[in-house]
Amino acid sequence: MNSSYPCPIIGCPHYPRGHGPKLHSLSNLIRHLRGEDHLKSRHLLDHTICNEINLFRCTHSACTSNMDIFFQSQQQLNDHNNIYHSTTTPPPNDQHMNSFDEYSNIIFHRPGSEHLTNNWNSGVEFILNNYDSPRPHFRSSWRRFLRGKNKTIFYRTMSLIITAILKSTTTNEAEPFWWLLLHYEMLILAPYPSNSENNSENKQRLIIRQRLIDFQCGNIEKLLNDTEFNTNWNPSSPRPSYRTGNTAAQIAADEDNYRTAMTRACTFNKIATISDENQQSVEQLYPSHRDALQTTLPPTNTNTLHLPGNICDTIRKANRNKGTGVFSDSIDAFIHLVKQDIPSTNDNIQELFNLIYQGNIPQAARHFFTDTYLFCLHKDETDNTKLRPIGIPTAIRRIIASHIAKHWKDKFALHLLPYNFAVGVPNGMDFIIKTMQLSIDRFIAQPQQLNKLPTRSAVFIDLTNMFNSVSRHELFDIIANDFPELYNFTSLLYDVDGKVHYKWNQTDWKQLYMEDGVNQGCPLSPIFATLVLHRILQPLDTALKERASARLQTGDLGDDGFGSITHLLAYMDDISSTVAHEDIEFFCTEIERLGVRRGCLVNPHKTRILTSCSGDSIIHLLPPPTANILQRTINKYSVKINSDKSTTPVELTTGFRCLGTPIGSKEFAQQFYTEQLDVVRKGILSMSETILDTQTRLKLFSTCIIQKLPHLLDSEIMHHYPTDDSSHYAQWYNWAGHLTSEMDSITTSFFQDLLDLPPTEPLPHTSKLICHLNVNKGGLGILQPSLRAAPDYVLNMMICKRRSTRGFNINNDIRPVMLHQSITDLYDHTQNKSSKCLQIYNGLLPHIGPLCCPPDVRADEQIPMFESRISLKSARDRLKTFTGTIVSQQIYTDTYNTDKHLLLLLPSILTPQTSYPLIGMCRSNPHHRLPNWMTKLALQRKLRLPVFNDHPPICKCGALHDKYGDHSFKCKRISKKQGHNIIRDCWADALQPALATAGYIQPSTKLYIERRHINTRDISAQPFDLCFDPDPSTSHTNNTHCPYMTIGADITIGNSRSKIPSRLNRSTDVITSISALTDAHLQTFERKKFNQEDKNKNDSTMDTILGDEVIGDLLNNNMILLPLALDPHGRWGPIMHNLLFNTATPPKYKFKPNVPNASIMAFKATTTPCPLGILQTADSVWKQNQIRPFYGHSYTSPTPSIHTIQQLGLGITKGLMTILRHAANISRPTHTTAVPGSTCRQQQYNSST
Repeated sequence: MNSSYPCPIIGCPHYPRGHGPKLHSLSNLIRHLRGEDHLKSRHLLDHTICNEINLFRCTHSACTSNMDIFFQSQQQLNDHNNIYHSTTTPPPNDQHMNSFDEYSNIIFHRPGSEHLTNNWNSGVEFILNNYDSPRPHFRSSWRRFLRGKNKTIFYRTMSLIITAILKSTTTNEAEPFWWLLLHYEMLILAPYPSNSENNSENKQRLIIRQRLIDFQCGNIEKLLNDTEFNTNWNPSSPRPSYRTGNTAAQIAADEDNYRTAMTRACTFNKIATISDENQQSVEQLYPSHRDALQTTLPPTNTNTLHLPGNICDTIRKANRNKGTGVFSDSIDAFIHLVKQDIPSTNDNIQELFNLIYQGNIPQAARHFFTDTYLFCLHKDETDNTKLRPIGIPTAIRRIIASHIAKHWKDKFALHLLPYNFAVGVPNGMDFIIKTMQLSIDRFIAQPQQLNKLPTRSAVFIDLTNMFNSVSRHELFDIIANDFPELYNFTSLLYDVDGKVHYKWNQTDWKQLYMEDGVNQGCPLSPIFATLVLHRILQPLDTALKERASARLQTGDLGDDGFGSITHLLAYMDDISSTVAHEDIEFFCTEIERLGVRRGCLVNPHKTRILTSCSGDSIIHLLPPPTANILQRTINKYSVKINSDKSTTPVELTTGFRCLGTPIGSKEFAQQFYTEQLDVVRKGILSMSETILDTQTRLKLFSTCIIQKLPHLLDSEIMHHYPTDDSSHYAQWYNWAGHLTSEMDSITTSFFQDLLDLPPTEPLPHTSKLICHLNVNKGGLGILQPSLRAAPDYVLNMMICKRRSTRGFNINNDIRPVMLHQSITDLYDHTQNKSSKCLQIYNGLLPHIGPLCCPPDVRADEQIPMFESRISLKSARDRLKTFTGTIVSQQIYTDTYNTDKHLLLLLPSILTPQTSYPLIGMCRSNPHHRLPNWMTKLALQRKLRLPVFNDHPPICKCGALHDKYGDHSFKCKRISKKQGHNIIRDCWADALQPALATAGYIQPSTKLYIERRHINTRDISAQPFDLCFDPDPSTSHTNNTHCPYMTIGADITIGNSRSKIPSRLNRSTDVITSISALTDAHLQTFERKKFNQEDKNKNDSTMDTILGDEVIGDLLNNNMILLPLALDPHGRWGPIMHNLLFNTATPPKYKFKPNVPNASIMAFKATTTPCPLGILQTADSVWKQNQIRPFYGHSYTSPTPSIHTIQQLGLGITKGLMTILRHAANISRPTHTTAVPGSTCRQQQYNSST
């Protein structure tokens, strides 16, 4: 019997490797585990220790948050399972030949099946006889055409297949149903060739419907045979080498998967054809078995473990429209199934993946988790043998692997630290980059600046084809000893050789076997490979520290006071370190020795050694023994292949690209920036050629292309920020380095091309600033590098410095992983006084750090708080607000100095509701996608650019249109009805959910549009464009109680104020002053709606209906009129703003004494109990009763307020742009006039219109 019981939570002081005492009994240990010490760390349980001390626990997903999951005996655990997780076992089947009937009937028997023929006996027999069926000759399916009833039946059937799997598993007869699940999309959604007559939408719908019926009946052979004719590419119609427009990229963008869209847009024409020319290169990517180190015994007690966490949450958050597996199976099918939120279905999905996690898969079906689809990209289009392999496992494997990677990330991080910073380590990459730069600076660059010799060289190890080469025997040994709960799942993936399927000459399927290594494309593969690499780094680190310790014992303090200690800094398979010259040969040979038998082979053609930062070699200056060691190491481990296959040693003397960032000298960094800028320019060109939708191009530029450079901005500060003049630090927001300036130039060029601006008309400076202004402030939110660079550097350095002193805090319940003091010294300016990196950080810190702190923090506490407690997110949020204010002020200042008449338009132009539709809304909702002409026109209005060319048309009124289109909203001859009605309808749909959430109406209640038969003396009147009747029964609080019978809105589109006051106070509050003038102008249109015009009853009498009396009738009927004014740029008036946000001071209106009802109505419309601040109320209610992650079903619209503003803005954009285009269409041209918003691209791309 045990006398002491260690805590099995990794990192706990009572853990076997912890410093705390062990517990004296199992009951004490269980009380410890149930206590508050491990509220957030029970997922770090060490299964091996649990087995050693006979500690039993429930791992069922339903018990994730239960504290009482630990038991002292198996019997206690069994009793717990019988009470809380009991399952009914079906009686054994006596007739084996008909046993499949019970499970296939689950799919067949449903309403309407009485008229169908059940062919499932032959269907199951066909599956079992053709289990390894041919792979489909298509990659994309008809999934996007799955709509209406077909969609309902498709996902209902998929749910039934899962049910059949679960039930048949209990009798070990699940083989055919696993086959059906993996082939389901292939059978139902196989496409016809693009030139087929069956590609019309109606025929697609009928074909899918018939396939669903065939599937229900079990006509599997017929369905499978049908897929053989449905090829995307075949010998007579191969994959094209080039085409304009990329449908796959556009589809991905339309699913909000912008990263995939950008990859497809830029790599479509780089996909290699595998043939005799390069087959050998492909085969070499998959090496044969190596000799096993030892036989790994499987751990015990793992078959009963359950998959932790909620797999459905992982599926919901998965990216859509990713590549399909070898069976044309997609993650999207599971995403749509889960999002139906049917509890029984989601419970079954959890259990399905639990079977996979436990490895409880029929032997015949296990290949579904080992097979991979392979295609290759050209590394060099001039050499077809240089290929980059891309592997795609089945969707179901990617889902569970992603889930496991997420739920085990803390445990992986604790295992890999402090050598590998790639898994579960926030800002791990930044830490490596900054630490390497500080180390190179201290041990190489600084000595050279003092005319001394460097004491170290920087080594950057590259491993050859590591994913495909790592030893599986080593992996199994690691899993069995350190992650035994993953052993069954790992065995499912790698206990047999996997088949890699690829298209031969883009026609036939071929395959090769993957005998070793881990599958590319599987989310767990990088982690598994890193675990094997850890078996190399750990002993290497120990050996290097022993060598430093030996020097220290002889009195040699080295260059760091610790004997020149070497630290390994790895990110996945990228290993970086600064190594003392006397250790460098040992470092490389030892990593080679340890790696060979584990499949981690040093690649001398890409491994590099940096000896100098001056541009000149220092080897000849070193003492001969040291020089020989260094030269010998370079000759062996850092070489390039010449054209004649000979090799030449490569000694780096300026810098190196470490994890995508230049480190070393500033000259090397400058050259690197130039290269990366060229890459971005080529990406823009490629996107412009393949993506024809204007709004998609804008979104991809903002979210993908320009985002390839921000990680270099803090690098530019690190290398190039001046330290000779302290005044530069206070003006950090005016930084204009080479990279920053070129990024601005790229943005300008992009918009000029997007909007077809001639080179002679550069983008105005004010327009550039609006591009950079935050979306929630009315801009486009495009990255502004000058305001991003210095804050990024300070924030990243702050986090790295904090990690160096306080360690890496992986979990709040356990102690951080601490680093060696010599690393801490690198970040300490008292120990590293000559470091330019630290000088820049300390110079910028007083000017940026306080901006990241809450406003109530005392000045003398701001810097300590910033460096010790402020989170990255809160710091970035406060800096974003600050920089947004700077840009707003710059816009107003620039406008005042260049065009004062534009000043009054800025509050209208800079409204967020017209920014969201352009760039801030998801595209997965088709209603959010704007046609090209509308996107271009809206951008021109947002950026205050001409919408007409040099020859504006003549209006119906005889006046010439101005080039900006403002006349279209001033002229009374131009009808605004069509645009008005678009806005009206969109606003009715947008306000309904917010009103329901706030408690004014029922969720099912729709707003009335142009409601008739309202009881006023003007029987023909329809005073409300839209209205609703408040429902008292839905009131959540007293704030939403509304006693009025009807709340109605009358939408009016006005014009813009054209006259600027003769005297304008340029105070710091000038923005508020100008905004007040704009609102006052909008109030004139609201006042007109309150003060309605009189009208004659009919043409034959002079009787008049007084407008004020009609208002009085509405008051008598207990109805409220809300005039909702809108100006030509989309700013709404004070009453609309009051309705949405409940301003502190309600708007005031003055009327003549002869219209008393107008005055009363205005008062009631702007004060309670009229609905006010409905978005604030809706946000509050939603926060208390949140039923889904995002209110608008997308991360872009997380709350009711943001969602509603977006939808209102969408209606505004569609309505106003329609008015503007209609005005141009009915006008007479002068010479050659382009319709606003039209471009040559619009003629090419019509699908979005």
